[in-house]
This record gives sequence, structure tokens and C-alpha cells, in this order.
Amino acid sequence: MYPELLSFLSGVLTGKIDAATFRRTELTSIYLEGDCLIFSLKGLYDCFSGADKGSYSEFIKMLYSSTLNSDLAALGGRVEVHQSTSKIETSLYRLVRV
Repeated sequence: MYPELLSFLSGVLTGKIDAATFRRTELTSIYLEGDCLIFSLKGLYDCFSGADKGSYSEFIKMLYSSTLNSDLAALGGRVEVHQSTSKIETSLYRLVRV
């Protein structure tokens, strides 16, 4: 799952992922704001489908044990906290270009 996640975020950074996919509504948990992708972890997880997707808890474990920001830095980006609620379930994060 990690290669797919990195590929997805890289596609957002490079503009290969269509920004129209991420129009903000009251119900969206992943959207574009300016040139930043804003997302909840559940929203990011929901972008993926398929049998190899695994469970949400497996996704969270994979995410937190990964080298995501190091790998994104090599691509000119990073993930940072956008809005903290002190709970990972309800906090929002953003993918930014550096």
C-alpha cells in the first residue's frame, strides 16, 4: 500500500492527479485548498480501493511507521498538520510543496 500512497501524493505534487477530483464540500474529508491537499487520514485512506488496501487500522500503522515525509522531501513536498483536534481521527493534514 505504501508505494500506492507515495505515488498518489507525488501525483498531487506534480499536478498529474486531477485537482477537480478534490472539490470541497461539507462532506469531503479530502480537498484542494489553493495548491495544498487538505485531508483527514480516513479521507486519504478512502482514496484507495482494492483487495490489497487492508484495514484502516493497518493503513494508520503503515503510515506512522513509514518514511513518508523523507520520501516526499525528495519530491519537493511534505505532510504537516493543518488543523489539530488532538485526535488523529478528526485532525486535518495538508500536503504542501517545499
